[in-house]
Amino acid sequence: MKPGIVQKIFNDHYSALNAARRLDRRSRWAAWNIRTCRTSAQGYHIDACPNGHYQILLNNSCRHRACPLCGATETELWLERQSAKELRCPHHQVVITSPAILRELWRWNRKAFTTQYFRAAWHTLRELLGDKRRFGGLLGAIGVFQS
Repeated sequence: MKPGIVQKIFNDHYSALNAARRLDRRSRWAAWNIRTCRTSAQGYHIDACPNGHYQILLNNSCRHRACPLCGATETELWLERQSAKELRCPHHQVVITSPAILRELWRWNRKAFTTQYFRAAWHTLRELLGDKRRFGGLLGAIGVFQS
């Protein structure tokens, strides 16, 4: 299969980027998956007719969420699932943005940072919006952390 344009850009420029800047393990893993998606480096599977009329070797997909070749399908499916959960009543979206200075802390301790960040956001919203003097609303929340 012919590589996609993003895969070609990664293959052409990843070595220079990696030499110029120290990438973390997660970024290197994503880059490796994008560079090797649907190549022999990801392994292969055999697509065959049960009656033995044909047999073809196909390279595996990386199935990484950042990969444009196979992550786009998963993203679309996720969006469909989220749309089905959409509230059928008046509601408001609240976006809470963390300052850029905290990004480094998040990179090195994602789980603890995300847990504390969601807890602080929930307590803040509950205090401000649940207060009868301010808004007095009934709160419910869906949290999504985007990096």
